Amino acid sequence: MRQSTLYRSWVMSYELQIGDIWDIHRLTEKWHVERVDGNPLKPNDVANIIFELGAGAPVIPDIGDPYLYPTGGLGTTLMESMLVRSHQWGQPDGKGITVTVNYETRYFEANAAKGITGYDPSAGTILSRQLILPCELLPIFMSRNTRLYRDPVTTAPPAGLDITAADIGGTAKDVDVDVKQIGLKLRLIVDSNSLPIAGYPVLTNGLVGVISAYLGKKNSVSFFNFPAGSLVCSGATINHLESEFYEVAMEYLYDEYFHHSQYAVKASDGRVEMDNANPKTVYWTRPVRGAVNFDDIFPAGDLGKSQRYQACAGRWY
Repeated sequence: MRQSTLYRSWVMSYELQIGDIWDIHRLTEKWHVERVDGNPLKPNDVANIIFELGAGAPVIPDIGDPYLYPTGGLGTTLMESMLVRSHQWGQPDGKGITVTVNYETRYFEANAAKGITGYDPSAGTILSRQLILPCELLPIFMSRNTRLYRDPVTTAPPAGLDITAADIGGTAKDVDVDVKQIGLKLRLIVDSNSLPIAGYPVLTNGLVGVISAYLGKKNSVSFFNFPAGSLVCSGATINHLESEFYEVAMEYLYDEYFHHSQYAVKASDGRVEMDNANPKTVYWTRPVRGAVNFDDIFPAGDLGKSQRYQACAGRWY
């Protein structure tokens, strides 16, 4: 029971709905509120109940309040992560009124969730009981068309160079080929209580700062087992789900030629230097991009291990 100067209340019933990791989990409480002096509720009581100040007030949880777990709570359980999202006020009946208090969370509590530090789902180990957030990796398969002046070549497209130091050698050939590409969309659910959307300065802090560090860059180390230099962070979006929860969608592009194309050296007049009917000198070349560790997108600790496993395995268990 709760009691303030003007009102007292108690929980009449509750209903708990828990789903899988991508679901919204809900707790619904029904509270009875009445005046301490025993008089019937007046029309302005409904507004006063949630705005009353002083000892014991307000007598029902306010919007944004966490679920008040009974004594013995661990502070890290699913119900303790729930916040009040809405109230539904019934019709005053005699001396009291029924108030439905709705809590929600996107955190998922598990004692059998797996985590990994690399990208091999078969190496997943059971994490301790805790709260985790969902993550998934969605591949899109595609190709790009490029012109080859040499095929096969003596020098393969280099992972660590933006342009080869010398002619790539090989057999002269003037053909178009399709180069395999794989687009990757990495979806992570983020709690803005842990990481604000925009800090100050914006480009180096908060979620905006985290994402901006990757855009237009290539991977400096292996990421999801794609070799260093084979991925480019091509875009990202932040979508608001509800309340404090946001979806971050990172987009990467893998290229089997490490984003290289063949370039035929031109003479001073702008025309390709020729050796008989074939280009004289051919290089592998690609746009110049900085390199960063894409792996840093995952949070530290067990949450990052869980989301890494989810992305690779397609499940949390």
